[in-house]
Amino acid sequence: MSARHALRTTLSALRSTGSVLTLVGVLALSGCATGVTVAGAPTGLPSEAAPTPTPLLETPTPSSSPTPEQVTPVEGPTVDVKGATGAGRIQLETYTWRTQGQGSKALPPEHGSYLVLDLAWTATEGTLTVNPLYVKLRGGDGTEYQPTMGVDGNEPVLATRKLNTGETATGIVAFDVPRENVTVVFTDETGIQAAQVAITA
Repeated sequence: MSARHALRTTLSALRSTGSVLTLVGVLALSGCATGVTVAGAPTGLPSEAAPTPTPLLETPTPSSSPTPEQVTPVEGPTVDVKGATGAGRIQLETYTWRTQGQGSKALPPEHGSYLVLDLAWTATEGTLTVNPLYVKLRGGDGTEYQPTMGVDGNEPVLATRKLNTGETATGIVAFDVPRENVTVVFTDETGIQAAQVAITA
């Protein structure tokens, strides 16, 4: 073999070896770029965070309504009255002592009890003016009390009106007063006492 032929053979062998090495390098780099799994790298999706538990809301227990008060109405007397333009009679149909108001909007009594009067006014001559403010209450010690005008919740409240002969008006007049012997005082339009009724506690 000549020296020139030996040199060609050697160069040819080196050229082939370089191609193989180049191919191996390319494959290695290609593997890294295509996401080949590397030892120690995570292979799964990250786990989802555990849901936060919803706190339980306590349902408030509704407060019970007060038990309706049981009372016994007491029948009262009938009194004759005279006004500035006529005359008539006032019948105290019933009265009751109560320790609480009636209905959810009623206020509790400040003096411990309500005295509830169920009245009927009738004109017997001329015209008779009806007004709840013509009814007052005098306590045992002389203290004068004014009507509650409905804050106790008892209805229907006696309305202001003028009665002709033969007409009648009915309604409630109540007082916030300590339970004791009292006197109901009826006055005319000028404030003069027309009649009175004693009530025992």
